[in-house]
Amino acid sequence: MALLEEQASFELLLVNPRHVKNLPGRKTDVADSEWLAQLLECGLLKGSFIPPKEVARLRGFTRYRTLVRERAREVQRLQKLLEDSGVKLESVVTDVTGKAARRMIEALIAGEKDPEVLAEMALTRMRPKIPELKKALLGRFDAHHGLLARMHLDHIDHLDEMVVSLDEEVDRLMAPFAEPATRLLTILLGLAWADVDLDAGTLRVRQALNRAGGAAFVLGEPKTPKSRRTLDVPSPAVEALRAHRARQAAERLAAGSVWVDTGLVFATEIGTVLDPRNFRRAFARVTEAAGLGSGWHPHELRHSAVSLLSAAGVRLEDVADVVGHASASRMTGDVYRHQVHPSVSAAKAPMEAMFGVPGAV
Repeated sequence: MALLEEQASFELLLVNPRHVKNLPGRKTDVADSEWLAQLLECGLLKGSFIPPKEVARLRGFTRYRTLVRERAREVQRLQKLLEDSGVKLESVVTDVTGKAARRMIEALIAGEKDPEVLAEMALTRMRPKIPELKKALLGRFDAHHGLLARMHLDHIDHLDEMVVSLDEEVDRLMAPFAEPATRLLTILLGLAWADVDLDAGTLRVRQALNRAGGAAFVLGEPKTPKSRRTLDVPSPAVEALRAHRARQAAERLAAGSVWVDTGLVFATEIGTVLDPRNFRRAFARVTEAAGLGSGWHPHELRHSAVSLLSAAGVRLEDVADVVGHASASRMTGDVYRHQVHPSVSAAKAPMEAMFGVPGAV
């Protein structure tokens, strides 16, 4: 395919075979060729999407970056090995590959068996847990477990190095797309409390956080008219926003005169605008703590929402309205939506059903 693209002096179409299926019977290569030629002559062939070379290369690296999942599986194997040896380290620490936990495992591999010596390797915030660590580190860790643990740790280190290399290459290839990638978070980070009605369970999207040059950000118009819309918010999200507002009120009291009143839903601990890059780093820490690895972008929540709502039977036109697409694109046969400020409520009930809200249909 790539060779044909480079050398062909004519337009090359990659066509979905489901769209050009001929009538059953008399199936031969010659007959199929004649049928395809007839469809092309009548203008009935539509080429599938083929990404540009730069995007195709980026796709290859990002897809291979699923190595983070392999790393998570390798960490699980290490945890299982420790449990098999009677060492319950994961019952005390959140990450068995963290700095302090790694020191303890390395000492176990080296032959140290004294739980008191091992527990004293705890660092900073883990030190108050030393009594629990002494109990957790009592076990029957032997040379067999040590050999396997060494292999697991080496494999984890190797995967970490590969992920770092992939990240560097992805960052290099993403350089031309840095501005569009940052804008994916602008609507979320531009959301103001004045546009959120928790009693009615709705929010209005009317502004976005835009980069003004350098490290500065300003509030302005969303990138498209379709982005301006009103959304019905599922009740679990309403409760999460209530809890978030309470936390933000506590942060405001703690900050005192330092607090900057921007009125934003998502802000820093002193109320200022939240940099999208810092938001992505915080999101990576959340996914890492959930055992999903750190290779996820917040925008992937949007893809998940589209997939889940579609699977729940929500009309694809309504899904397009929820995510603010100018049209339903290929999902709905390019049905364009002309409403500038749609009020979207069709997805609320399926969302609440997914979250297990009592009485939701």
